[in-house]
Amino acid sequence: DNSNTRNLSSVNGTVNIGDQVTVDGDASTVNGALRVGNSTVSGDVETVNGSIKLSGSTVERNMKTINGSIKLYAGSRLLGDITIQKTRGRYNWSKALKIELRDGSVVEGDIINEDPDREVEVYLRDGSAVNGKIEGAEVIRD
Repeated sequence: DNSNTRNLSSVNGTVNIGDQVTVDGDASTVNGALRVGNSTVSGDVETVNGSIKLSGSTVERNMKTINGSIKLYAGSRLLGDITIQKTRGRYNWSKALKIELRDGSVVEGDIINEDPDREVEVYLRDGSAVNGKIEGAEVIRD
């Protein structure tokens, strides 16, 4: 909490960014979760297999994942796009990748699924919105 840092990254561990933190750069993990409290990330937020959760956060660029769920809660704002990247190998995905926006959270850009073999579900709840287009995903509003 209450700190400033530059880029943050982890291979197998979780990255927890507390409240009132400014990340002047990117935050990324390979296999660990990435959680951002009431803070700002000026760059991209990325994972390969880890989940991403924003709670009252602002991400000023883009968000990318291959196999991680994404949750934006408590009025979080993503100023760029969410991209579900295609894998290099062949995988048999057993369940849909879920993107959930709650509590008035907003994605200013697009949500783009680049993997035609991957089912993606976008849940828009509690007045949340995607201001850009949604490609390759099912939208569920409740």
